[in-house]
Amino acid sequence: MYFVFRLWTILLVFYLTLGILPNVGPRNNGFDTFLISGILYAVIIMCLPYVTDFFKQNYNYVSFFIFGSILSIAYFYLFKNVFFGILDINELTADQKLFGLTILSGFSWNITQTIVWSGIISIVLQLLNEFLLDRA
Repeated sequence: MYFVFRLWTILLVFYLTLGILPNVGPRNNGFDTFLISGILYAVIIMCLPYVTDFFKQNYNYVSFFIFGSILSIAYFYLFKNVFFGILDINELTADQKLFGLTILSGFSWNITQTIVWSGIISIVLQLLNEFLLDRA
């Protein structure tokens, strides 16, 4: 039951990340694309304790952020450039809303910056989830 709860919370935080960033999301809005991308992301997050053990690091919030951000950025990069058709990541410009608000003006992120910030924002939200559920 704990596995299902953890999978569910990771999926919800991942979909929150996709909802926050306007140009990051599944290429088509089918349920299967959402499910595949979310479950693969959840597998990456669930493997973080084993990754930190492999590198002989303690599993705490700092290691969760460092290794999680690396794996999350790699996830978004692979799904943009290798697995075509799963995630659609485009440039983010000043005329679009970030976090649902238009608070920044005059900025533009290219695709690489969008991938990096998507990975960092998603792992920060996952870290907040882990902190609130007292798991890391």
